[in-house]
Amino acid sequence: MIDDILKAIDEKAEEQIAKILKEKEESFLALENDYDLATRKKQREQMDLALKRTTKEIEDFEKMLQIRLNFKMQEEKNRLIKEIYHEAEEKVTCLGETEFKKLIKYLASYLPHGKKGHISAGEKTAKVLRSFVDSEIRVENDLNEEGFIFKSHDVEIDLRISQAFSQLREAVNPELIKILFS
Repeated sequence: MIDDILKAIDEKAEEQIAKILKEKEESFLALENDYDLATRKKQREQMDLALKRTTKEIEDFEKMLQIRLNFKMQEEKNRLIKEIYHEAEEKVTCLGETEFKKLIKYLASYLPHGKKGHISAGEKTAKVLRSFVDSEIRVENDLNEEGFIFKSHDVEIDLRISQAFSQLREAVNPELIKILFS
């Protein structure tokens, strides 16, 4: 009977040991599984964070490139418009004698009547002005560009061709840009 009791105790002890070993193994597997899950979760979080950072860097870079492109395009548009105005100004300056005379007479129509003063003009312009301006107004060929500037003691009127184009550019540029580049 003692042998039976000892045998029963041994069996119980072995069952307990087997149960403990099984629980230990299950606990170890659960810990290992938890560790694997935590590791995968951490890796996924790190990859998501790296992806977000990279995506943001790419978006920021694309925005910077777009801004640079817009600036370059605007610079080119401005250069083209400046070139157009320059060519137009050159064509006006190089008009034939009759057309140039008409232009200068038209510009001179803006001069105040009956005012004494002085006109500084370009070479071609001075010749034209001397042919029809009042003798009270002194015309001098002392500008290095065509058109003229009228000066009296209380008035100054700038009718240089470059100034006319400059004013035209300011008034027309936004609409010209729309027409040319839309």
